[in-house]
Amino acid sequence: MEDNQQLRERLLRLEDEYREAEARFSRDREADKARAREKLAKLTREKDEEIESLMDRLRGQESQSAELRQEALRLRAESERFRLEAARLEEKLEAAEQRLTAAKGEADRARETARRELDGVREERNRVQSALDELQAEAEALRTGGGDGRSAVTEAAARYAEVEQLARRLTQENRGLRDQLEELQADLLARGVEEGRALVSGGQGAADPASLAAEIDLMNKEELMDLLVREKDATQKLRSYIDRILLKIMEKQPELLEIGMASTA
Repeated sequence: MEDNQQLRERLLRLEDEYREAEARFSRDREADKARAREKLAKLTREKDEEIESLMDRLRGQESQSAELRQEALRLRAESERFRLEAARLEEKLEAAEQRLTAAKGEADRARETARRELDGVREERNRVQSALDELQAEAEALRTGGGDGRSAVTEAAARYAEVEQLARRLTQENRGLRDQLEELQADLLARGVEEGRALVSGGQGAADPASLAAEIDLMNKEELMDLLVREKDATQKLRSYIDRILLKIMEKQPELLEIGMASTA
């Protein structure tokens, strides 16, 4: 009997210990669950914040990529326009130099012709002056009573008529020569105006936006940045090339640019 009583007491103690252990385990389990839920909520918040941050960065990268594509398109179109403009300027400069050379040749020939005509006029003028001197000498001789008066008068009248006719012809030739020189100057001026306007005129070149956009859409950010650098460098080189052409025009024929600016204004 005593052994049974001890066994029952021991069993009761074991049952109490079991219930206490079970309660402690339940409390620990709930605490672990609470900690797990709190940790999971924290991780979820952090993950959501990280995802939102990544989405913001992605949107920023997409916006920057779109801006880079637009800039690349603009620079490509501008480079193409500068290439066409440089080619047109070079062609026009070459044509202007050829026409200027031809105009200078014509001017040289016209000056030589004018010089010869002026030399002829001077010779005629000298002959007229000599005839006038002779007439004056004969008139003086008549006044002093020397020689046959009637014959001298007749000869003097004939010489005077000849000199007068020669003077009229020289006057007409001088007038014609002045007209030719004025016409030549007007022709050279018109050529200068035409060349100047040709140099400062010209259309605007443009690239195909659709093909450029399709090409750029296939590029990543690094390729876009490299394209931007290359296009900016090409544009700068073209601008320098056009500046050199314009400087060459200013050195050789500056009035062409002045005429172009005046007509544009």
